[in-house]
Amino acid sequence: PSRAALAQMARRIVDAGLQPIEADGAEVSVGMSLGIACNPEDGRTLAQLLRCADQAMYRVKQQRQGPGFAFFSDAPVEPARPAPGAPVADGSGAA
Repeated sequence: PSRAALAQMARRIVDAGLQPIEADGAEVSVGMSLGIACNPEDGRTLAQLLRCADQAMYRVKQQRQGPGFAFFSDAPVEPARPAPGAPVADGSGAA
């Protein structure tokens, strides 16, 4: 898939994660940070791609903008659009 298609998929995944779910009678909201690495630009082996995706994910977390995603490249982090009424992540890593 193209980079634009990957970004669209990542945005949909992150947005879906912002939707509250019910667990044991309580409403629970989660957030997620996704890192994206592409073959062959960022690596050719699974180990290389996982390392690059991991670095991109930690860059999202370091930005402390809440849930979002980033490609391994130096592109800015793409923050998620919070669902109406969804709590905002506090950057504690507990999300």
